[in-house]
Amino acid sequence: MNQNFDYSRENKKLNQKKAIPLSLDGQLFCSIISAYRETRISRNVIKRRLADPNNLNCFILTLDSDLDKLKTKPVRGQDKKPRATGKDHGNWIHGMGQTRVDYEGPNYNAWKEGVLINFNFKCFVTGSTSNLECHHLDSWNWSIEGRYDINNGIVITKEIHKLFHKKYGNGNNTGQHFEQFLINEYNIIEMPWQYGNHDPSLTLQNVKQWRKTKNEEKQVEFIQLVNSRGHELVSDIYENAKSKMSVKCLKHNLIFSVKATYYKKAQIGLSCCSKELQSVTTTKNNRLRKKE
Repeated sequence: MNQNFDYSRENKKLNQKKAIPLSLDGQLFCSIISAYRETRISRNVIKRRLADPNNLNCFILTLDSDLDKLKTKPVRGQDKKPRATGKDHGNWIHGMGQTRVDYEGPNYNAWKEGVLINFNFKCFVTGSTSNLECHHLDSWNWSIEGRYDINNGIVITKEIHKLFHKKYGNGNNTGQHFEQFLINEYNIIEMPWQYGNHDPSLTLQNVKQWRKTKNEEKQVEFIQLVNSRGHELVSDIYENAKSKMSVKCLKHNLIFSVKATYYKKAQIGLSCCSKELQSVTTTKNNRLRKKE
């Protein structure tokens, strides 16, 4: 304990929300709250003991040597085993997902949309239109040519997809595995690739061109909406509803980066115009209240 320390001035900090390093019954704590949590001694009791300069078992740490000891004190949780990662983690499945080798986002998105179009956005097994996923008949890891082949995909629900990989594992799967799965689990004998359930002329390039044309139409619609609100599109191209667009407010001379879907849903579009409308509406309502 430092006998030359001015406790009368330091005790004022006890009622403030600041971390006060202290020693309590031989243990070091970084704050009163941490001392309360570990010892379960009331915070008011700790404050009274700190305010008593004759209490040698409870005092504020002021010496550099004591503070250095506090810094080296083990933090709760650090003495536990290191967190399991990778194959050691309890939720480890196969480690493929977004970390797939040669993964190309635009091509994969086009492949997925093409597969959905082939099956009319319905599950082949149940006919459901919700919780749909696209499954590679010949697995991604070994079928290089079939990764973005639309005819190598089939639409099923998330539950069926999960059940298949639970029985046949992840990776090294084939179309024959999926056929056997359908026969055993759902008694389905005729497969879509046998009786031509999908259009063989649909390719990845067709889907990309269709998406490009669709996005160009959306771009024109978005520009018309921007102009109708007294704004101007500065840059960026419409790719999907989540695309970030740079829009300039001609009235307030401000530029904002907004998502296309948020801009469409907004009543006015930009926050500057919204704040102005809110201010005008508030002023108008206040005048009406005064007249009443």
